[in-house]
Amino acid sequence: MKIFKTYIARQSTPIKNKHENFMLVLGVIWVLFWLIISFGTQWLESFNSIYLILALLPLLLFIVQIIFKLVNRKNKKMDHLLQLASENLDLLKKDTDEKHRTKTAKWSYLLGNDFDIIEYHPQGNQSTLSEIEDIPRRLTEYLESTTRRAWILEDKRLENSFIKMTFGHIPDERLVIDSLSQLAHLPLKIPLTKNLVWDIKKQPMGLIVGPTGAGKTTLIKSIVIEFLANSKQNSLYTIDGKNSFLASATSNFVHTGKTATDGQTSLELLKELNRIMFDRYHKMNLDILNEKDITYVEAFPNEGHILLIADELLALISEVQASDKTKPTKERLAPQIYSRLLSLIVRGRQASISVIVSGQQMPACILRTEARDSLGLRIALGRVSQVQAQEIFNRGLSDLPHVNTSNFGGLIWLDGLDWETPKEFKSPQYDDNKLPFKHTLAYLTGQKS
Repeated sequence: MKIFKTYIARQSTPIKNKHENFMLVLGVIWVLFWLIISFGTQWLESFNSIYLILALLPLLLFIVQIIFKLVNRKNKKMDHLLQLASENLDLLKKDTDEKHRTKTAKWSYLLGNDFDIIEYHPQGNQSTLSEIEDIPRRLTEYLESTTRRAWILEDKRLENSFIKMTFGHIPDERLVIDSLSQLAHLPLKIPLTKNLVWDIKKQPMGLIVGPTGAGKTTLIKSIVIEFLANSKQNSLYTIDGKNSFLASATSNFVHTGKTATDGQTSLELLKELNRIMFDRYHKMNLDILNEKDITYVEAFPNEGHILLIADELLALISEVQASDKTKPTKERLAPQIYSRLLSLIVRGRQASISVIVSGQQMPACILRTEARDSLGLRIALGRVSQVQAQEIFNRGLSDLPHVNTSNFGGLIWLDGLDWETPKEFKSPQYDDNKLPFKHTLAYLTGQKS
């Protein structure tokens, strides 16, 4: 079992050149060798066995040290990096008290094949809480700039007396969706990148936010195709608040589910999904002696999962609210749409009904806290503002990792994975030339007829 190793960085700690020990041992070998030779041939003939032992002992020690160095090379290299990091991050400055005591920086680390875990243990009152919380970002930037490896901060968490950081070294890669045969057909699991998977059972509800050109439509297309390819029993329902490409594709080429583009048809679609949800709950509860806490699809494997994509929800609700102003309170559509959408988001998981809400923006007045807290999948494409950081991830902008958003990138949060902060996300690349979206929809849903 691997154990954590501890390294304490100090001021003026000598960082030995990697050749120093080698040269020292080599020098000792040659000095002993020439001392032995200087005794002369007659002495060697009399004490041949002693000569051999003295001649071979330094060489044996040299070989043992080389082997030891090879075995502990990773640890020595990490000690070296942590010492330099402590100096460059100004963790070894003297205290400002009258004794001018020298600081030390205590680190613990565990080096693995796929991940490295590094812990920083503040000594006494050396650092403020904000400085300690900023250590992961600064350490990542330093390690990236001084080594040839990729240092990906997979997780960070502030424990009682230290901050724990988990680093990966294999950068995540963007998925390319260009063939149905290469899609991973895992039950209710939709690959989002090479390393990240949307587990519909764990995170059944989702939110996707991104401005025009950030890759939101491409991401939705990828999720839809992977979802329908996942099982031929699955069904797709769509609300398109702008009556754009998604509505055209799903209304004309999807042979299961429904598509809505305005307030009235959206309300009817949501009423139907709520009816299906309650019918599924009724069917599951017929056996009152069944104590299994399972989803509808797990109880009835021959029936499929339902996915509702509510795209451009802000545009839809804004239009409905404008028309509601001329209607009596009881006839207004916006409150009815929201209540039924909230019902699906809060209750749909066990009935095997998932909801993804998307749009260029998602202000709190459109998607309230009670609905937002139930969204286990959250993706923000493009640059994130301070307001969006709070609305999407419930965090300040400074608490989010800095990522490259220039090439359809962003941030992702998957609930239930014990993440401390959102992670960098690279939206899939959907190849319409090799896998035409509308024709693929018709093919996948036509299998059910």
